[in-house]
Amino acid sequence: MVLFAFCLVSCSATPNIVQITNTYPSEPGTQTPIPLADLDLESILIQPGDLPLGYSGGQVQDFLPGIFDDIPRPVHQIYQQFEKNGSVGGVSVVVYDSAATSIEAYDTLLLGMGGPGQAKAVENLGNQAHILGWNLLFLRCNTIVYFRLVGTNYDDYISYAQRLDERLSPLVCR
Repeated sequence: MVLFAFCLVSCSATPNIVQITNTYPSEPGTQTPIPLADLDLESILIQPGDLPLGYSGGQVQDFLPGIFDDIPRPVHQIYQQFEKNGSVGGVSVVVYDSAATSIEAYDTLLLGMGGPGQAKAVENLGNQAHILGWNLLFLRCNTIVYFRLVGTNYDDYISYAQRLDERLSPLVCR
């Protein structure tokens, strides 16, 4: 009887775990990925431990800063400010539905940073990445990430970018 009561308590204390998948209804037994335009990018922008001490995430917007005025229109975009005693930059994620368009936009932004002759290539980040001063730009599949984090160092930049790249890859690389 004691054994039965122990099993009953043990089983009732176990939480029910429900797996949620990012799918839309389709034919039975198949899953359809969420359209790129409907991705929840805000939830992956900043996680605990991403930013250097004293920095925090600020306002989130669905429009981009002026540096993006000359790029092709994306299917999805988001921008989040970084703060430390006021605005010190931000992160933008720009999603395209074609490789050619994403590369065109990447090249345009890279030229705005001074071009590949001035920006330093960064290894082990995205499909390609460049850094110049406080600005870092990388391309992962059809998605561009651009961020500026004033007052920090190269290691902080790369660490944050690699973490964001890891979270972004499963969503945008199909």
